[in-house]
Amino acid sequence: MGSGASKSATELHGHELLQHLRNDINNNSHAPLDCSDLQGSDVSKADLIRQVGTMRMVIKKIAEYNHSEGALPTISDDVSTPANAELIAEPTSTPSEPFTLVLIRHGESEWNKTNQFTGWYDSLLSEVGHAEGKAAGQLICDNGLEFDQAFTSVLTRAVVTCEHVLQNSGQSWMPVTKAWQLNERHYGGLTGLNKQETVEKHGKEQVLVWRRSFATPPPPIDSTNPYFDYFRGDRRYANLSSDQLPVAESLKMTCDRVMPYWNTAVVPVIRSGQRVLIAAHGNSLRALIMNLDGISEDDISGLNVPTGIPLVYSLDPVTLKPIKHPDAISPLSGRYLGDQEKIRDKINGVKNQTK
Repeated sequence: MGSGASKSATELHGHELLQHLRNDINNNSHAPLDCSDLQGSDVSKADLIRQVGTMRMVIKKIAEYNHSEGALPTISDDVSTPANAELIAEPTSTPSEPFTLVLIRHGESEWNKTNQFTGWYDSLLSEVGHAEGKAAGQLICDNGLEFDQAFTSVLTRAVVTCEHVLQNSGQSWMPVTKAWQLNERHYGGLTGLNKQETVEKHGKEQVLVWRRSFATPPPPIDSTNPYFDYFRGDRRYANLSSDQLPVAESLKMTCDRVMPYWNTAVVPVIRSGQRVLIAAHGNSLRALIMNLDGISEDDISGLNVPTGIPLVYSLDPVTLKPIKHPDAISPLSGRYLGDQEKIRDKINGVKNQTK
């Protein structure tokens, strides 16, 4: 783009923006949007690329509007708004290489160790959990995996796991986005309870429904639970509305917050060619894996995600559907890094938390 642009990208309309974009695309037909002349504007390069994707997509959109006399609608700065959904999700050119996505559940937490329902409670990593995060980073390093962007929740066990992974793979400088939408599911009235004691009180089948069914939430948290005020006083959720702050969540309800965030915040980054790491939680990752791998509501109850093991996906560059790896453990398409027998043992360990 030419130098001396005085308007921000959100103020450029119609023929003016089209001319700027054509100038860039003539130099390199597959180049991402060059925002180098927008210094001092209210839109950063990363924000603009995330909103409009790549050059060819924007050219196509603008060309459609050039057939009418109306002004080109302003491109919103808020990538989460539904008005941007079509613009963000649309593929651009056809890359030849699959996209890389790595998922990892946080390392063992103190409440994992004591077999308590954790959910939104901010349990810290145990000594084992710290070791798992560091070992995961070394595995990623040994396998030559590099990232351009990382995402995690606002819960410390996931944030610190993400830090361990990046530090031990030599990528601690990596940009990291923290989002409450990637939090663990809220366990409601079960928060803080021992899982095995809950089985003894309510029965194995009922607890299995609460833990692993798709649509049935656990009992809501109320004033009888010692952690009732804990969540409402947590300032990391100060900007959430009463509708957004849950009192209990099923996996379906977790999907309802994870997948919109995936589509509006993560997918555009992947489509721009960036390699992504997501460090999150058992159920927020189950929600994502369910949609990536097309796992049914009935079958998702049998999926258990082990702590601290990197799960590597190769995504089709056009559809973003996973390309099945020959070492994938069914029903997944991605492969876990590490000793496969030990990984299966860890998966069974998660399954057997409520015998």
